[in-house]
Amino acid sequence: MRRVYLGAMVGALVSLGLTQPALAADRAEPLNQYIVTGTDAELKTLGAEGYDVTEGADAPGRTGIVATPAQADRLEAKGYDIAPVGKELTATTAALAAGIPLADPTWGYDVFRPYALKPAACQTTCSGAVDASGAPVNLKTYYDTLASANPTLVKRVVYGQSLNGLDLVAYKVTANANTVADGGKPGVMFHGAQHAREWISAEVVRRGFQYYLEHATDDASGIPAVLQSTETWFIPVLNPDGYDYTFQSSSTRLWRKNLRDTNGNGTIQSGDGIDTNRNFSEKWRYDNEGASNTPSSDTYRGPTPESEPEVKSFHELMTRIKPEFYIDYHSYAQLVLYPVGWQVETYGGDNPLMESLAGTDRVPAVAGYDPDVGGELYTTNGEITDTMYLQENVLGYTVELDGGSGGAVGGTRSPGSNNPSGFVFQDRESDVQAVFAKNLPFMLDLAKSAPTPDQPSSHINAKIPDFVPAPFSTSYGVGSQVVEVNTRRALGDVTVKWQINGGAVQSGPTTEFDGGERYGESGVYYHHMRGAVSGFKAGDSVKVWFEAGGKTADAFTFMASALGRGSQVLVLAAEDYSGTSPNAAPGTGPSYLATYLEALADAGIPADVYDFDAQSRNLADVDGVLSHYKAVIWYTGTDDYVRDPGQTTGVSKVFDDQIIAVRDYLNEGGKVLVAGQRALQGAWSQYSYNPLGRVPAAPQCSNTGNASGQLENCVQVSNDFLTYWMGAGSSRTNVAQTEAAVLTRTITGVSPFSAAFSLTGQSYLPGFVPTSSTLAPALFPWFASSKGTHTISGATQFAGVSTDDTLLWGFGLENVADRAKRKSLVFEAMKHLGVNPYTSTTGPAGGTVPATLSLALGAPATFGAFTPGADKEYTAQTDATIISTAGDAALTVSEPGFLANGAFTLAEPLRVAFSKSAWTGPTSNEKVDITFKQLIKKTDPLRTGSYSKTLTFTLSTTNP
Repeated sequence: MRRVYLGAMVGALVSLGLTQPALAADRAEPLNQYIVTGTDAELKTLGAEGYDVTEGADAPGRTGIVATPAQADRLEAKGYDIAPVGKELTATTAALAAGIPLADPTWGYDVFRPYALKPAACQTTCSGAVDASGAPVNLKTYYDTLASANPTLVKRVVYGQSLNGLDLVAYKVTANANTVADGGKPGVMFHGAQHAREWISAEVVRRGFQYYLEHATDDASGIPAVLQSTETWFIPVLNPDGYDYTFQSSSTRLWRKNLRDTNGNGTIQSGDGIDTNRNFSEKWRYDNEGASNTPSSDTYRGPTPESEPEVKSFHELMTRIKPEFYIDYHSYAQLVLYPVGWQVETYGGDNPLMESLAGTDRVPAVAGYDPDVGGELYTTNGEITDTMYLQENVLGYTVELDGGSGGAVGGTRSPGSNNPSGFVFQDRESDVQAVFAKNLPFMLDLAKSAPTPDQPSSHINAKIPDFVPAPFSTSYGVGSQVVEVNTRRALGDVTVKWQINGGAVQSGPTTEFDGGERYGESGVYYHHMRGAVSGFKAGDSVKVWFEAGGKTADAFTFMASALGRGSQVLVLAAEDYSGTSPNAAPGTGPSYLATYLEALADAGIPADVYDFDAQSRNLADVDGVLSHYKAVIWYTGTDDYVRDPGQTTGVSKVFDDQIIAVRDYLNEGGKVLVAGQRALQGAWSQYSYNPLGRVPAAPQCSNTGNASGQLENCVQVSNDFLTYWMGAGSSRTNVAQTEAAVLTRTITGVSPFSAAFSLTGQSYLPGFVPTSSTLAPALFPWFASSKGTHTISGATQFAGVSTDDTLLWGFGLENVADRAKRKSLVFEAMKHLGVNPYTSTTGPAGGTVPATLSLALGAPATFGAFTPGADKEYTAQTDATIISTAGDAALTVSEPGFLANGAFTLAEPLRVAFSKSAWTGPTSNEKVDITFKQLIKKTDPLRTGSYSKTLTFTLSTTNP
């Protein structure tokens, strides 16, 4: 049994739950707070056992949990170093029968009150919810009394019933509350105690309600103006059954979930209940990280989306009233979080607004709290703010309040109770009021901002940008480049402007980006707009900016690179040879690039190259570089951790930036092969990078911690990219760790891969497990395509895994000695990613692959003269002559784009159609008609002169 006791915790705790044997008939174990210490690897295994440990990691090598003594004993038996916080409760108590009314508490508190139960007497001096005589009353009575006393300002709205039959009640506070239709004014919502044990959250909401009514005529407070313009909604307790259960005894004080009897045994014990904040419908059951399928887990998501009445009813209320903002109050990590949270570093379209209102680490909206996008710290799915934002267009924040501290006061002096710490906030009026006071300004910011959300009120004087461009410095585009800006919708139409080498200003339209395959659409008050910049050539300098609503965005400049030649494949060479990890001294050039280019050439696939080191260690940007290619081969050679020169711990920010750029590229339909014995090592290790910049401009982070002397947190590179996008389960096995050991293993392709080979010159061989093996396709269908591509002799893991769009290999082509097998690997990989051997021709000239494919174009097509001021569609024709000895062939054309007259382009795109574009066998000298169509509208401006456009036609085969 544990003998060491800890008096307090520095950071936040999270609750744990494990499947456990049934307790004796009707006895329930108490819940305690514990600290678990160990290596990072040991602590990560807690998640695999059903625990959520993310919020409790207050320092490297330690995390806080909430568990029963039996659960703690089992962890200790497995070798975990675990100690209770304060005195450990061990005595069991009679289990509550499910579905029956709870007993009124026998122990009272000075400040805190149950929701519907009759409170016991205060221990010293009553504060909080009291009646006119100063006696304690429950929250339901308190709110109802004030609502009755203020009928012109407060409307009581029953929006559902809890699992145990309690009315779920919201209170609308506004001028003429009972006569103005719900949702009739701009709105804001505040609610607390979604997680039952977080009493401080319910008290902050109650004090907000009280503040409104006490200041209804106080012009200096700003409340009278808010009452006229805005409806403010207060929900005292979102989870009333669970909340009242925490008042039953010290053994139930740390209960988190609702009171669903999940195991159906007729009683409520540790392991029962559903976490309402994982039961919402957005990304419900997207992953087992951040929510659990295990009923006994404290993050159990429930059997179906919004199965719980507390969740379903709240969502229906929000759908009906559609407030502009809301806050979901929790405790106790001292955070201000905003969507989205289902994936790390994923930002909603309204991020410029939400981030600005939340503040920065140095100037946060709530003093002492850390503002962040929800997914930066940890991922959740089925969560409330993502659901409200992505489904209902409501901008929501999760505010994690302060944790408890200090000695026992008020009701926390109860016999056998825990001293204040973590979720147990001290029962002291001055401390509770202090938490409310520092949260009130942000609460009022949102209320005052509801009528004009995109021009909000901010007590920290946050500046809300009109434009957020997406700059880049290098373009691999051949004469055309898409550029993007996130812009306030209220500004209206957005125009892209550009200058080439300081020449004439050119203009073009923009269209709204649809968010790609997974990210979701643009925001409520902002939208991502894209336009095409054209007319430049290799070596040109292009200045770009955007204009809308009489305002101008900051400009950025890119250089058009001669390295972009229009190939379908890009080799992203990331050997990190200019760094010193693991090489002892910087190198002078890539060691393995030629091997990849040779294999591609052997397979009949031309490729362009982006050499990370030669590009001054700058990332390959998604817009400027990656977007121009159908597929990218990202290889890392012998590199392990990407570190800037002089950096010895953590990883460089550019490593995380490159992962996010590749993820963005995949989101827009790109295809990727990642290869290397330690490819993406920083993500596997989840090492930290400094979000403020790179060494030496910013200090280096420790491997999994923060930078010395820096206020802003370092951020760990997430393994989400590996799991969600690359098809690799979150764990990786070290199959062999010496060159000799690796050489003994045979790597064998799994269809459609065919070659078998050994690996030479490779000192480490990882073993991957497909995501679909750890997240069953029947439950997680979005990961169903992941599978192994190459087996390892003597191992159950794979040397490679894939999805429909990606390949991840734990080896490089440089480690495959046989040239023919390298060719086979590349050919099969590119075919899997949709790139086949091809030949291209531009303009009127032809191109051939001797004895295999031949494509020759006829005379250049011409439309003749365009007539200004008239609606007309013009047509022109040419032909192509096809010779193919392949088993199949396909004729395609590059994105036609727009006809151009110098820097001037037509408003409508050029369209191209073939009389035939696919063959299932050989053909010889077959003529194919090519028809060009150009729509000219009567309102389209036309510039005097000749218009032209060079197109690339491609004849390819999958069966040479």
